[in-house]
Amino acid sequence: MSFWRWPRGLQAATFGFAVLLLFGWQLREHLAAAHRRVGFVAEVKDGRVVVADVTADGPAARAGLKSGDVILRVNGAPIPSLEAYDAQARQFRRGQQAVFLVQRQDQELTLTVQPGMRANWISLGLNALSALAYFLVALVTLYAPAQDPRRRLLVLFAVAVAWEFSLPSFPFGPPGLDRARNVAFLLLTGWQMALDLRLVSLIPQRARWLVQRPGMEQGLTALGLGLGAGLAALYLLPELLPGFLGIGPTFGNAVLNFVVLPGWALLAVFMLWQQAQRAASPLGRQQALLVLVGTAPWALYVVISSTFQLFGGSLPYWSDYLQSLCLLAFPVAVFVAIYRYQFLNFEFLVRRFLLYTAVTGSLVLVFYALVGAGSALLAEWIGGGFSVFLVSGATLLLGLLFSPLRSYLEKVVDQRFFPERLAQRQQLVQLASELSTYGKVQPMGAYLVEQIREVFACPRVTLLLVDSTNQLLVATASTTVNLKADFDSAFLLSREDPAVRAMAQAGVPTPASEVTPISGAMAQRLALFGADLVVPVLGPRDLVGLLLLGGKGQSWVAEELELLTLLSHHVAVVLENARLFEAATVDSLTGLLRREAVLEQLEREWQRAVRYARPLAVAMADVDFFKPVNDRYGHLVGDAVLKRVALLLTQEVRSSDIVGRYGGEEFLLVFPETDEVGARAVAEKLRQRVEEAGSVRLETGAVVRVTISLGVAGLACGGAAPPASPWELVERADSWLLQAKAAGRNCVKP
Repeated sequence: MSFWRWPRGLQAATFGFAVLLLFGWQLREHLAAAHRRVGFVAEVKDGRVVVADVTADGPAARAGLKSGDVILRVNGAPIPSLEAYDAQARQFRRGQQAVFLVQRQDQELTLTVQPGMRANWISLGLNALSALAYFLVALVTLYAPAQDPRRRLLVLFAVAVAWEFSLPSFPFGPPGLDRARNVAFLLLTGWQMALDLRLVSLIPQRARWLVQRPGMEQGLTALGLGLGAGLAALYLLPELLPGFLGIGPTFGNAVLNFVVLPGWALLAVFMLWQQAQRAASPLGRQQALLVLVGTAPWALYVVISSTFQLFGGSLPYWSDYLQSLCLLAFPVAVFVAIYRYQFLNFEFLVRRFLLYTAVTGSLVLVFYALVGAGSALLAEWIGGGFSVFLVSGATLLLGLLFSPLRSYLEKVVDQRFFPERLAQRQQLVQLASELSTYGKVQPMGAYLVEQIREVFACPRVTLLLVDSTNQLLVATASTTVNLKADFDSAFLLSREDPAVRAMAQAGVPTPASEVTPISGAMAQRLALFGADLVVPVLGPRDLVGLLLLGGKGQSWVAEELELLTLLSHHVAVVLENARLFEAATVDSLTGLLRREAVLEQLEREWQRAVRYARPLAVAMADVDFFKPVNDRYGHLVGDAVLKRVALLLTQEVRSSDIVGRYGGEEFLLVFPETDEVGARAVAEKLRQRVEEAGSVRLETGAVVRVTISLGVAGLACGGAAPPASPWELVERADSWLLQAKAAGRNCVKP
């Protein structure tokens, strides 16, 4: 099972345990190193270990060690390198003397040093505070709405920084362990860079360039992870392959300090500034600016310190403290953005969580107060031994009853304090259970949009569904537009439209302001239906459709968006199943019966008409000049014409009549209980209706005129012999259709 499917409490415990484990290791190594330190800094000059600086009042200074002394031996072992000194220092213990043989100018001196210095509690405290602050950011963010794409990125980024602050250092440890620590630090740095750049591109909303080029998100990840791996390689290569390509041991640090960190800092600040400038709402702009304020101190520190070192300066000892303080600005900014500017938009969940906690905590306190008072009275009346059993039994009872009691209290809190949200959930549960009872996609869609309008108080709701045949999104149901009375080609949208592909990848409700810049076609549809929010309806394998919601503006809250996401997944499965069931009998574009299905219906009506000597007639209809329209304007317009004609045909016939798509642009109509004369009158009415209302208006403003030709045949054909089968009846209607087309089209024969 994926880690992100674990219970959130277990996720938080996993992250927290890793932080505690690492920081405990850091504390242990820091204290061990303090016991071994003697208070000097050494460097290698001309192949000898030379004292560069001595800490005042430290063990080395008290023993007489001075800057410039060359360390020859420690406890009798030669010291040709810093690694050799570290190997000896690992054996130091506080209170045990170490003998140093040093060379000062032309004489050799023996100095007795007593190792042991105070731990740097300021550094440890800042590390602990920073790790805790970032872990709290991760902990709070874990309980944000799951559909928010920023949630997982912020959790991982905060955890990565917390782990970095908790990494132990090994100043006197084995070289392999210290090497592994440095590689882990560099890989964490690359991972943080990838997460940070992806995160800032989503604050307050997905950046326009990211929506237009979804692959860039993976590109940012690859950039950060690649740089981390490259820095680790630059660190390891000089040690594993000395002299490789002339790379020295400090080359990797130079790339990190002078290229990667400044570039990352400047890019993050630039992206946040751009996001703030392009934010669609003042609230979003405030979110981006606040995160920018939290990022700027660290970015400023990185740029200034890198520039200072680039020109030969050395940073003071307190610069590490300053860096930790600068990094603390980010979690503070995130907390303010969450609780003041609705960043991650889960203030409702926080309020409910606090109420649950307060009510449950009060219940536990009251319970234990009663247990304590009862045990005290019993101890006085009966004896102290029995009160112990009382407390134990009461605690066991509380443990058994706590879960059902907490569930009951949550239900009470929802009913008393959040009745609107509870009502919404109950209505959506009912909607989900009733939707499949409507059987077919069309009535399902109509019921769905009406219920969403009522549940969310959203006046404009439209459902677009993907046609599996031609991969077009077709307007299936709407509370805004009468699709039967006001249909044109603007209702169709290509599945390959950039905005549609972006929504399929995003998978979460997205404001229309983020979608409109991507595609002009999508912008036109959103304006047509008055949509403020676009909800992708995602099935198990692919996009099933889009819900366009309008009329609420920016007033959508986090739980409503989460409910819409859950509902859309359920709706996708139900609609997909219904569509698969209909696929065998119903044409997906026009909604009419397919050829096989309409012929099957004709066979049944034929048998009934022959058995009971009842009248029966059929008509074959063909769209005039359809191929030139298709060739000139494209299949999108051609499909719109067919759908328009199909709607008009079904509107003008009786409920007992049968209309099907016979093939291409041909339609077959079956008229039970109707003779040929009556069928001819109905066919003429259909022809006139299509001529009057069948025209399709294009996006350019041009109008495509649509007409049809019809051929009619009845079971009793005057003096002619009656058809021997339903197929012959269809052939006769088809022959009359050919004559109608030969007569100039837009007419009925005979």
